[in-house]
Order: sequence, then C-alpha cells, then structure tokens
Amino acid sequence: VAAGNNLGGTNGTFWYSEDATEWILGKLNSPPESSYGWFVNDIAAGGPGWVAVGGLQRDGRIWVSTDGLNWDTIALPEFAEVWFHDVSVDDGALTVIGRPQDRQRDTAATPGDDVIALRWVSEDGLSWTPLPFQDGPVGPESHTISVNPDTGEQVALNKYGVWASEDGLEWEQVASSNGIPPYTHPSQEVVWVGDTMVGGSRDFIFESSDGGATWVRTGPTDLEFGHPRRLFSVGDRVIALAWTDVWIGALE
Repeated sequence: VAAGNNLGGTNGTFWYSEDATEWILGKLNSPPESSYGWFVNDIAAGGPGWVAVGGLQRDGRIWVSTDGLNWDTIALPEFAEVWFHDVSVDDGALTVIGRPQDRQRDTAATPGDDVIALRWVSEDGLSWTPLPFQDGPVGPESHTISVNPDTGEQVALNKYGVWASEDGLEWEQVASSNGIPPYTHPSQEVVWVGDTMVGGSRDFIFESSDGGATWVRTGPTDLEFGHPRRLFSVGDRVIALAWTDVWIGALE
C-alpha cells in the first residue's frame, strides 16, 4: 500500500498492489470537507490495517483502512492547526508527530492550555490521545521520530540535534548537532537497520552507528538520487522512494 500527493499540489492519493507491479487507485469513503488541498505525508501498517497521516489545508487529518483500498477520514477538532508529518508503530501502538501551524507556531515554544498537542498515540488507529506537551525543540521542531523495532528506543532528529527517549515522554539530548550539513535538510526520514540508523535528506543518504551522535554520508550522489522522500528497511536492505525513482541499498 502506498500513499502520496499529486505533483500539482491538489489532493493526496492511496494505491494498492499485490505484487508491487500493478497498482489500483484506492477510494476515499469519507472525503475531507474540502475537495482540494489535502496531503498525505506518511503511512504505516497498524490499527485496523493501515493508517496514514497528513493534513487538510492548515489542520491535521488521519486516514484509516482495513484493506488498503477503502479509506475513511478521521477529523477531530483537536487536530486544528497541527500538521501531521510522521506515524510510527511500536508493538502495535501508533504514535503520530505533528508540527504547529499559524497560531501554534508562535505559542508552541512554551507549554500552555491553548497549545494543542503535537504528539498523539493510539492502540487501534481510530481513537487518539494527545501526549503531554514536550517542552523544547523535540516537540514542535522534529520532522520525524524513529522507533528502534528491537529495543523500542525512540530517536528524534531535527536541526537542533539528536534526542533519545525510552518512553516518548522524557527526552535526553544525544548530540547538540545532528552532524548532517544543514543545506541537506536532514529530517526527511530515519529508519533502523539493526543497530544502524539510516537517514534520508533532500539529496543524500546518511548512516549512524552510535545512536545518531555522528553521521556519515553514503549512497548515491545528489545528481543520481533526485530528492529521496521516504525510507523503508527490509532485513538488511533499505528502500528509498525518490521523486522519480526507487533505490535499494544494503549496509556494508
């Protein structure tokens, strides 16, 4: 099952395939209020079957499916002004991370009653509970939170550094810099391959074997790659989805 956005910047789409060769366009059973301007940023196997996250104009949205073909929209008033960027699964539990929009962008620096949560958790993908506000740059400034499938450790990567947590509530800064040159826009995606973290940026692939404290550039060059958007790990291999290509690599 794949999800993405039209290049024209209109609506997101869902696709289903049994062999990764022939694809069927999915159906949105409960469309958003607007007929345009909704985006799907991430998708994961979990909840009733599949869970996708993104946003409609300036508010967060979650979509769920039992079969990968038929999708329903979850739109809660509490999702207002939060743009959902990433969804992760740890032992069946789902975690969604968002980024503040508009008013929240100004108020997210300090916790308060008027600040809507930037992280949500769910056991079934249908009912969602906000986590306590995470003070500091882990909450409002992280594009992605990656969960180690073997240990359950969570790592957040953003322009302020690398952060680690055992429960998603208490965080410790691993490094004051993520070690990736800032021009590469480093927080697109992070996946685990054993004890190695693999991160995708705008034009490069980076690896870290020390919990994200230091990173080494690897993979194709920027001219070959063409902006990788998503990474997936399968065994010892990493699959990268770029704008026009699919790349498969293995750690040495």
